[in-house]
Amino acid sequence: MNDIKRRIVRAGVFFDCKECGELLFKCESHNPKKTGACPDCAGDLKKVALGTAMTGYAIWYRCLACRALFMQRRDELVPAKARPGFNEFT
Repeated sequence: MNDIKRRIVRAGVFFDCKECGELLFKCESHNPKKTGACPDCAGDLKKVALGTAMTGYAIWYRCLACRALFMQRRDELVPAKARPGFNEFT
């Protein structure tokens, strides 16, 4: 049988864990939360999406407390608007 694993991707952004295939937001074993890292409320951040070259290899995080969305690119964490797939998979 074919061992190719399908990935969840929308507009150059992956929403699933490369190791286990679970949604990044739900994956506990490969995606630990960043404690107290939310710039808005000091809540915990969880990685929810990984960008490709099309998005400059950005990483998106969602605050578990205030639900704000942030994008990290070039070592800078900035507020972000939801792109296609974020409402559905995060």
